[in-house]
Amino acid sequence: MSVLIASLSLTFLLFFAFVVNVGVLVNAKINLQNAADLAAYAGASVQARQLTNISYLNYEMRRAYKKFLFRYYVVGNMAQQAHPTSPGEATRTPRLWSPNGRVGQKAGDPITPAIRPGEKVVDFQVPSLCVTVQSQTQTTTPDNPCKVAEIGAINIPRNTLQTAITQTAEQGMQLLENIRQQGCQALGALNTQLAFYWLYNTDPTLKLVEDKLSRATTPQDQQKKDLLTALKGLAQGLGVVPKELLTLSRIDTIARYLNEPGRTGLTRQTVGQLISTGDAASKERTYQAFQSAFNTLGDFAFEDPESIQMDELLPAPVDTDQNGLSITLLKLHPINVGFDIYASLMGYGNCGTFTPPPPGQSASCVQCPIAIPVNISLPVGVFKDPAVKTFYSVRLKAPAKAFFSSGILGRLFASQDLTLTAYAAATPFGSRVGPELNVDHFTRAARNDGFCNGLNQLGQGCVGRVPNLPLLDATTESTANAPGMGWDSNQALWGFWERFAPQGTQLVSGQLLTGESLLRAYQAAMAPNPWELGQYNIPVSDLPQAPSNLANLPDEFQHNFNARGQMAFWAPIRSKDVNNGIFDKTEIQNLIQSMTGNATQAIANQASDAQKQALIAGLDAYIQALREGKGEDGEGFNVVRLVDPANTRADDSRVATRTAITLDPPATPLLTQIQPSQARQVKSSFVPSRDSDLFRLGRTGYSVKFVPLNTLTQKGSTGTLRNPLPKDAELQQDLEALQH
Repeated sequence: MSVLIASLSLTFLLFFAFVVNVGVLVNAKINLQNAADLAAYAGASVQARQLTNISYLNYEMRRAYKKFLFRYYVVGNMAQQAHPTSPGEATRTPRLWSPNGRVGQKAGDPITPAIRPGEKVVDFQVPSLCVTVQSQTQTTTPDNPCKVAEIGAINIPRNTLQTAITQTAEQGMQLLENIRQQGCQALGALNTQLAFYWLYNTDPTLKLVEDKLSRATTPQDQQKKDLLTALKGLAQGLGVVPKELLTLSRIDTIARYLNEPGRTGLTRQTVGQLISTGDAASKERTYQAFQSAFNTLGDFAFEDPESIQMDELLPAPVDTDQNGLSITLLKLHPINVGFDIYASLMGYGNCGTFTPPPPGQSASCVQCPIAIPVNISLPVGVFKDPAVKTFYSVRLKAPAKAFFSSGILGRLFASQDLTLTAYAAATPFGSRVGPELNVDHFTRAARNDGFCNGLNQLGQGCVGRVPNLPLLDATTESTANAPGMGWDSNQALWGFWERFAPQGTQLVSGQLLTGESLLRAYQAAMAPNPWELGQYNIPVSDLPQAPSNLANLPDEFQHNFNARGQMAFWAPIRSKDVNNGIFDKTEIQNLIQSMTGNATQAIANQASDAQKQALIAGLDAYIQALREGKGEDGEGFNVVRLVDPANTRADDSRVATRTAITLDPPATPLLTQIQPSQARQVKSSFVPSRDSDLFRLGRTGYSVKFVPLNTLTQKGSTGTLRNPLPKDAELQQDLEALQH
């Protein structure tokens, strides 16, 4: 009987131990799977934020290009007669690029009233930068040289009977003619210098440039100092070339973070050591993933914290970037463009072959555009290669505590801890880094080859395209190639010109431009437009709308920008892992050379050695200012600050509260088609269709979703995946058993 009882007791104990062990192991497996899911989600969340930040910077590159277009098309051409300055001229027609014509006229029409008998309308067919030192919205004074195609010579009568009086009169008139000729040439230098600063300036305040030129001793540099004094208000701010290059450097750094190689055998100790060396931001994905898993696992099922181990399962490199770094999870294609901008020169003879008249002779001064090539492949954006998938997958291992795993019963039942394994994968989704665009989107063909032919004869190659961008939705305006499309439209130019004045007021012709009015107009020109909806991921903050009903309440979860309309995030110009994050002098000099290339020769040798040295000194000083957080709009070397693109600036003293930007005075709704969209119209990057409230509010940026692990392998892919998840022996074996 005792033997039977002992046998039954042993059987019951074994059954009890088995049931408990199964329960403990199932619970441990569930905990481990939850931890793996959290690890994958945390890692993919870091990726989603990094992709969102790249998409925001990508749109910032477009905004910088739009600021340059505003400078070139509006500020650089508003002194001409043909610039639209009234609602009646704001029609959806191509702008007449003429110094002396008016809206609605064409080349060859007579000028009435004519400065000279028989004067005809001249059409350059391309925007040609021409400014006056008054810096007004449009000068109406008769001495505005930008409004005439030709400045007539002073007619000096040559008397055969020379007397003291006639000789003195001739000498006086010849002196005036010489002064006129010098002034005529100086006007052209003014225009080409402003073009130089809009393209290449590296010193936003121009203080270093002034200092460099003031210490120069050559007459050429003294002339440039005088020109800078006249142009300083219009020339301040970074040029489009260094601005785009620095923003692209920030994008490259974040892309470097995303392409960090996967790490295996990670424990709490190794992760702690990892984050304490080099650029911590580059290891954020790994750190957040492991910590999320580690802090989820309880010690009741996993006794030794150091036994928890994580492997990052990431693809093999598919390519290398321009710095030789491996591309595993993100491949960005830069969008590079080249173009010519034109500036008006004043000279004698035919365009491109100006020759001064012989000494003592007079000649008419002719206004002619000169092409300034930007043939350095200027980056204006990036787009994501859809065949290189961004994802994050992990393998998590930990030995689970089994019941009766120690002591006499443990030895009796030969029970031991079991190492459990869990897999999980997640991917960012729901937004875009793009779109994929080509040079036809950012430029159009120049329609006057004659100005380029003159440069080609001088040995300076022309690109043959001018910068432009579409404004209307893509169904109406796929590109800006056709005349009257994009910034080529009288309607658009008048709308942007009007925004020198505060919203709700109209601009007065001849109004003096201030730094604040320029910032106000820049902000309007850089605002989102209908073409960009659904194409770019645009950062916005939802502000209250009128009327104050339920449909117009702001989205409390959509606040990218603070009360001053700024947002900040980590985006170093250079990672600490690259030369310890330092730019040395040689790199700065090389960057300046790559910026300008042969372009400085195309400004009729306007860029002197002193100016080139000023560019180098300016960039060096600006990088130092960035390290101190004193860049444009308060940005730093590691932290970028973006300005709310859809609303007015907080530092505009003429605007009481930040409001959505419009281009229309209420009484003249001519620009409805190209009025920049309000915030909630822009939020189109991720819209869940099943929830009407969320559909109404919209979303921006990437979200995260779990994906089955086998869809990331070559077997589970559709054949278009360039970076499938490689399968080691362990993963191959486990994949066969995985049912999800």
